[in-house]
Amino acid sequence: LEKSTKNKNPNPALVRMQKAAPHSSTVGLKEKRRDMPEETAKLHPVIQSYMDQYIRETEQSGLTPDRQFEAFATHCVLAQQYPDSFDVQEIVTGEEDESIDAIAVLVGDELVLTSEDTTKVFKESRAAANLDVKYLFIQAKRTPHFETGDILKFMLGVATLLESGHRAKDDRLKEFQAIHRT
Repeated sequence: LEKSTKNKNPNPALVRMQKAAPHSSTVGLKEKRRDMPEETAKLHPVIQSYMDQYIRETEQSGLTPDRQFEAFATHCVLAQQYPDSFDVQEIVTGEEDESIDAIAVLVGDELVLTSEDTTKVFKESRAAANLDVKYLFIQAKRTPHFETGDILKFMLGVATLLESGHRAKDDRLKEFQAIHRT
């Protein structure tokens, strides 16, 4: 029996792995794979260093790693559109976020956080009819690839949020709906 097992043609990939790590076994490899954390664990070292610096500077170390990344990604996206300072915690959503991690509204050159802010910007502008209004919907993931289901949930969340009869549960999303109606 032992002799016949040795004469079988083994899987070449398995032979290469065993030569590279002679003390490992296929059972060990399967156990390692099963015990590996989700793919969200590691960011690229450069991105991680920028995020760490951002978290230190904005004193957001008390957030979970996912919420830290959402705050960092939100800051990166919004800073490209709005160069003035802002508090990212006024833009990110809570737990019942309908797959939208953050939402920002720019009216002209102003970041508006409430429907009152929006009304004020329109009243103070001489050319209120010509003001650009931008909605920035942000969904941040730490995974190394995009999942179609996550993209579809995000798109559905945005579409649902813009429906006139929909009532959001999250406070930030409720405020966005008030701004949208303004």
